[in-house]
Amino acid sequence: MNTQRLLFFGILVLLGACSTEELKRAGYDALHQRQCIEQTGEPDCDPNYPDYNEYQNQRSEIPE
Repeated sequence: MNTQRLLFFGILVLLGACSTEELKRAGYDALHQRQCIEQTGEPDCDPNYPDYNEYQNQRSEIPE
């Protein structure tokens, strides 16, 4: 019984971590689309805009 609870809790934690990352990715994309729509009226105005993974890589290179 205790092992089942621990396993269930572990699965919930893993699922939560995945969904948090997906929410960040969706928010990043949504803000980019909103900015494009406000500036140009088009949902994808800058084809050279970095995707979320590129953004994370660029951000990790900045010293703190």
